[in-house]
Amino acid sequence: MKKVKNVFIWVSLIVYLVVAFSFAASKSDELVCSNINVIITDSLENNFVSEDDVVALMKRNEMEIMGYHLNSINTNVLEGVLNEKTVIRHAEVFKTVDGSINVKIKQRRPIVRVYNRYGHSFYIDQLGSTMPLSRKFTSHVLIVSGHIDQKIDGLKDVSLNCSKLIDKQSENILFDIFQIANFIQKSPFWEAQIEQVYVNSNGGFELIPRVGAHVIEFGDASELEYKFKKLKALYEKGFPLKGWNNYNRINLKYSNQVICTKKIG
Repeated sequence: MKKVKNVFIWVSLIVYLVVAFSFAASKSDELVCSNINVIITDSLENNFVSEDDVVALMKRNEMEIMGYHLNSINTNVLEGVLNEKTVIRHAEVFKTVDGSINVKIKQRRPIVRVYNRYGHSFYIDQLGSTMPLSRKFTSHVLIVSGHIDQKIDGLKDVSLNCSKLIDKQSENILFDIFQIANFIQKSPFWEAQIEQVYVNSNGGFELIPRVGAHVIEFGDASELEYKFKKLKALYEKGFPLKGWNNYNRINLKYSNQVICTKKIG
């Protein structure tokens, strides 16, 4: 008798679950999109894109989804459209049972702003890709200017990965800029110290610090860690004794030494 009772309970449970899932499925088919919920995960760092921008982008691509049945909305297509926008690093779109379409956005993060010799300006992000400036938001990052010939065509819509531009014969300066900027932004010490980088006529890098009246002759982008290690030793052990404003040039280009040129007068 007990065995029959247990079988009856299990059969009843299975029937209940089948009916419940069928009811839920029918209700799901009836659900329409009643809300678009946009989440910008890194809005405290950058403001290149807003909730209004996302909704407007959908409208421009004829993706009116409010009031449409959820099962007719292709979230993969929505993600594809959003991921094509140059300021967006990653977009995730998903549905919820309350009738909402949820859009989760992660923006691209610039680490350096480049000014070339033709007056063009653009960013390079943390992955080594160029990205256009924004009319809405200016990212306060390291600035690199000077004798930079590279032009980036169609910056309004393009994302060009600097790591793919490496060409030892042409010595692509953008990749060197990315390497130096990436090293600086990963170090709280150097991010606080270095304000600007200048590319001279010989293709060498000169660092402009926030404190002190000196220019740092860095040379090329080789041996980054070693050069910054030498410079940090000077900052921590030399300048506190000799003073920050007694030199006008600090040369790091030569191995095993740092050459400091005193101010005249």
